[in-house]
Amino acid sequence: MKKITLLIIAIAIAMISIAVVIPGPHSKQAQYTPLSRFDNKSLRNFVRANVPFNVTDVRINRPQGLVIVYYLNRMAKDENAAIFNAASSAEYIMPLLFKLPGVKKVKVVELCPFEDLDGNRRIKPAVSITFDKRIADRVNWGEIDSVNKAAIISLASEVFVHQAIRDDLYNRDAIMVLEMQQEDSSQLSNNH
Repeated sequence: MKKITLLIIAIAIAMISIAVVIPGPHSKQAQYTPLSRFDNKSLRNFVRANVPFNVTDVRINRPQGLVIVYYLNRMAKDENAAIFNAASSAEYIMPLLFKLPGVKKVKVVELCPFEDLDGNRRIKPAVSITFDKRIADRVNWGEIDSVNKAAIISLASEVFVHQAIRDDLYNRDAIMVLEMQQEDSSQLSNNH
């Protein structure tokens, strides 16, 4: 009986110690595992457990404090969707990883299937978004919604968009401008 009582007291002391040493959500600076304690696999598992999409790989570049997160998006219906999905993914990943001491830069890479002229399909980086910690710390990640996802792209330190996606976006923009010009000219000719 004495051993059980001592065991219960030891557990209670341990729980109180944990509550005192590790601040809760009310504190300004919660304790997080430093990047130096993760390897690629354990960090990938940590990210997978905290985001609602298919993270395929995570790479750590310790000297730069850089974490690269790769995820697969087979469902991107068009190029605009690929960019929107990358911004959505960044919204989940950036605040999660920048809480870890030692993370200075995070890059989110969306992988999509591409088909070449011969019909061969390959998974390649479609879009990537990179944030430095100093910029990411200024973003109110909780306020990002479908209307202001473009803000993520505009604030990013680096943005990569695959050439095939860029070409298609430029073509769509050009078509849209031409259509607008045609509408304007037809309205002008109808007014006179």
